[in-house]
Amino acid sequence: EYSDLLAMQFIEAGAIDYYSTSRSKKTLFARIQAAIKRTQNNYHRQLYIRALELNKQSTSKEFTAASQYIADLLPRKTENDYFSINWSFLPSLQLGGDIFGYYWLDDEHFMLYLLDVSGHGLEASLYSVTIMNLLNNELLGTANFLDPSSILRELNRIFPIEKQNNMFFTIWLGAYNIHSRKLVYSNAGSQPAILMIDNKPHRLATKATIIGIDEDSEYENAEIQVPKNSDLYIFSDGIYEIKKINKEMMHLEEFIAFLVEAQACKDKNCQSFIRSIEKQSITGGFEDDVSLLHLHFN
Repeated sequence: EYSDLLAMQFIEAGAIDYYSTSRSKKTLFARIQAAIKRTQNNYHRQLYIRALELNKQSTSKEFTAASQYIADLLPRKTENDYFSINWSFLPSLQLGGDIFGYYWLDDEHFMLYLLDVSGHGLEASLYSVTIMNLLNNELLGTANFLDPSSILRELNRIFPIEKQNNMFFTIWLGAYNIHSRKLVYSNAGSQPAILMIDNKPHRLATKATIIGIDEDSEYENAEIQVPKNSDLYIFSDGIYEIKKINKEMMHLEEFIAFLVEAQACKDKNCQSFIRSIEKQSITGGFEDDVSLLHLHFN
């Protein structure tokens, strides 16, 4: 009797089985109950694992669809009598915080911009698309889209960091007049655009803070005359903020030197130049989103 009781306690406590010379019905019943319980637990475990797999597959499909949606929003590469535009976009994850666009404001003014939202993934991507839609549809209240600094002021007013889950963004934007060949530009916290004139780099940047950080930030314009056969490069910091093979970080000056030496984006999508930068990385790739926009002025 004591042996049967001990066997029942062991089995009910989780023992796979208990060897005993006893043929007691109580011990047999305990074994059957334990086997049923193990089967139920295994069944529930398999259901849970399957649910996780289905959720992962569903999430992956949703991210793929979202990624394709954003890719479809990016402008087409274009060529006309005034300029040609090529670009390359490499999100670090399936979704990233970089986005860019360009379009005609009127018959003689052409707008272009590149922005970089803090963070990665779905949240940063949704934020960047929201800003893109406002810019592309010129839905920024009192902003004058021929005046880049007024666009930045309005963006800074609309998107304070405390109302955006502590997210912020940097941006470079410009308005180009095809007849006067004058480029008016402004930026907020971003690295400068580079205008290559006779293979000499000219930094295009104004001193202003990141969008959303300070409601009292001031933004101003600068302008430059664009010569024929010059090249404009607008890029996110992910293209040069890499750890090199010697374990040092690449800096902006080094990246600009690469631009000068490689005469970047002579191919249709800038891929050969980007691969040359990737080769400098200790990991063989980029750690952040990478956007590179190239305009060749005819």
